[in-house]
Amino acid sequence: MCNIQARRKSEILRYRNQYNLDLERLANYDVVIDTGHTSIEDNAELIKKIYESNDARFHKMWISPLTLRPTENIREYSSSYVKDIK
Repeated sequence: MCNIQARRKSEILRYRNQYNLDLERLANYDVVIDTGHTSIEDNAELIKKIYESNDARFHKMWISPLTLRPTENIREYSSSYVKDIK
């Protein structure tokens, strides 16, 4: 196990034991932003919009499409269905 994974596991256990808090439960957070494929400026603008909106319907999770992995084989769908999604 690499050092980053060991540290993450240690943090999860520490927060669970000391604070009775599950770090991996996304409901514990006001917003979750994947910053892996965006600029600091874009992230700052998004946070500002979320803060200023005060709208409970605002999306809670912002995940880059580059991070997502398909769970179904897209080739199983007809080409017209795929075009409709785009």
